[in-house]
Amino acid sequence: MGSGNSTRRITITNESDNVLKLSESVVERLKDNVEKERPAPSQENKQPNWSASVEEEPQLMPQAPQQGGKFVTMDTLRLRQQHQQELDLIQKHYRNKTEYLERQNRQLFDASRSKLENKLNQVDEKYISSHKHEPVCVEAQRNVEFCYNENQGMSLKCSKVAKEFINCVDSVRRQIINQAS
Repeated sequence: MGSGNSTRRITITNESDNVLKLSESVVERLKDNVEKERPAPSQENKQPNWSASVEEEPQLMPQAPQQGGKFVTMDTLRLRQQHQQELDLIQKHYRNKTEYLERQNRQLFDASRSKLENKLNQVDEKYISSHKHEPVCVEAQRNVEFCYNENQGMSLKCSKVAKEFINCVDSVRRQIINQAS
């Protein structure tokens, strides 16, 4: 009982928003229902005007709200509301999660930045600030400049002087590193 598919077919074409066309079988069923509900007609109105009652009948039936030209039932409205509530809950959850992760990220960033600043300060104190930044190997630098000016276009003649300057700078650098260690 009720498990079989209905053999009745109803065809509804909505050519206009205010007009509803019904198939012959639906009209017949509506006629039967109206006859059962009405008391016996008086002798004057033996032949009722069915065309008028068929046009009026859709207005008597409760209409579902329309949305975009399509009928929307109360179930679909309720489902939409439930889906909207679920979406709102999910959005709230992810908003909270995002805020939490942003707070954690900010804390990690601040901690990392402070550690980096501390290390930079230590390096600055150990290697840079404690040493006066006086020019090193000034005499060797002057010798290199003089040699290049005297031998323009023949820079290979100054390779010994340049090598002495490089060795001087390297030795000063090693002394500074050894003092810091």
